[in-house]
Amino acid sequence: MEADWSDLPQDLVGSLVKRPEVSLEGFIVLAGVCKSWRLATTRTCRLTHQVPFLMLPENEDKDDNICEFYNFTREKIYHLDLPEAKGRRCYSSLGWLFTIKLPDFYTFKGHAGKLYSAGIRLFDDIKKFVLSSSPVGASSYIVIALGETKLQFCRREDEFWSSLRSKEKIDDITYYKGQFYIVHIDGSVAACNFQDPNQPRRKILVPQMPSQLLPSFGTQKRLYLVETAGDLLVVSYTECDYKFSEPTPNLSFRVFKVPISNGEWRSDLEVKNLGNITLFLDDNSVFSVETSNDSGCKKNCIYFFLSAMTLGLKSRLVNSDKRDLFGKTVIGIFNMEDGKCELHFGPSFSSGKRKYSPNTVYSGYKWIQPNPYSKS
Repeated sequence: MEADWSDLPQDLVGSLVKRPEVSLEGFIVLAGVCKSWRLATTRTCRLTHQVPFLMLPENEDKDDNICEFYNFTREKIYHLDLPEAKGRRCYSSLGWLFTIKLPDFYTFKGHAGKLYSAGIRLFDDIKKFVLSSSPVGASSYIVIALGETKLQFCRREDEFWSSLRSKEKIDDITYYKGQFYIVHIDGSVAACNFQDPNQPRRKILVPQMPSQLLPSFGTQKRLYLVETAGDLLVVSYTECDYKFSEPTPNLSFRVFKVPISNGEWRSDLEVKNLGNITLFLDDNSVFSVETSNDSGCKKNCIYFFLSAMTLGLKSRLVNSDKRDLFGKTVIGIFNMEDGKCELHFGPSFSSGKRKYSPNTVYSGYKWIQPNPYSKS
């Protein structure tokens, strides 16, 4: 007589999910056994220690809808039939995938050039999407599209997108303790309120960062916001005369706690050690993961994928066509303890052998946060 796995007590199934050796793949397998197990895993979801998957750029050699996701700790590539992402620019927030795509060039006959160029500018202006909470079971949530100087936002109950403009260039946005925060290119941090789409508000809480807190060498490229162990951090990276021919990425990162309470930047706010935390950073986003001893991930490090276009290397390549930058990515692991970079994640990973589609190259690599059933 076959056992009915659905009869197992949900508390017992939940105890399996809580075990530290259960990987993200194991979590998904357990959730797929039956409805009762899925409910138990959803209620007991704890993936704070799980390292993310890496969504690989679209491969132009393949004419299908398969997306590839790389697990660097197991050095394994998973293939997922995902037609919604084909030929589109992709973003990720809280484990959810956002895609955008321009209409075909000949959609608007007689106006294609003008309209299409305007669409491309809008397309390139979007840096990231961010959710206030997972849409699963949420009575209300907000999604934000971050542009250079504008935030487009839409609540669950809204039929249209609204916008909030900024005079300063916005580098990043995140949702932290029930509030959206943005960081500008000068390091100033503001809180944003989107409850009233007709009157969104932005309030500067922290002034621009003093020059002595910014990197003293190279060229600062971007600031990121990330929540780590209950604190709001700002992460800055500097590219220092990097060349693709060099074996090791020449990047440097600095991390500071954001002084939301008093708005005073100080040198002692710099974070030198992340402890058991690992940061995962790409062109569009950054998030933190609490790393366990058996996760296969290095603690107190920043795993990064940054495209040549994001780093602004185009201007320094002599006699090089812009298309030569397609698919070129600065890949590495930055160690917070010694300030050095390692090249890549494992022998099975090689970005140089892949061919990229020009339609999706700006999406680059995307870290997918392990949060499939997250709640606010």
